[in-house]
Amino acid sequence: MILSNPQTACQGKVQGALPPIKSKLKSCENSLHVRINAALALSIPTHRSCYGDIDRFCLVWSSIVHALEVIDQVADVSELKYKDTLRDQLCQTLTHLGGLIGQDDLSPLHKLMKDRTDMLESHLSRYRGAKLTTVDDTRGALLSAASVHLQDLMNIKDITAEDRNCAAQLVRMFAEP
Repeated sequence: MILSNPQTACQGKVQGALPPIKSKLKSCENSLHVRINAALALSIPTHRSCYGDIDRFCLVWSSIVHALEVIDQVADVSELKYKDTLRDQLCQTLTHLGGLIGQDDLSPLHKLMKDRTDMLESHLSRYRGAKLTTVDDTRGALLSAASVHLQDLMNIKDITAEDRNCAAQLVRMFAEP
């Protein structure tokens, strides 16, 4: 897969793959398998630059948030058994993105998260508390890494008060209760 190939240059092919993946995440409401795989694909790039400029990064973030907002609107009963898997993957992807946030991303993310913090905290709490299904479950390490990364952003000398508040809000979302 192009997103997991370490030889692929981030700026070109990976960024070109993001719009169709985000589209699948939003548009395939009735196919949880497609949405799970789209969320998984969005969690693979390991560098913030792979997600493009601030606007593209925020669009990816927005896609994940939207998918979490509508996760309970599963129409097909046969898909219900995959809802928790989708929620876990969306939360894992959101946590992954949280660990990549740059200082310049904070202000736009603050606007995007307005009035959605409680919903996100609820989903992340479920994710954190879900029973581990495999021995190598990394959710605790991912949540901790995102929280530490965001705490480091809060300590940047020239960060604005709004950006510091956004980082603090994100730390609360990802940190252990």
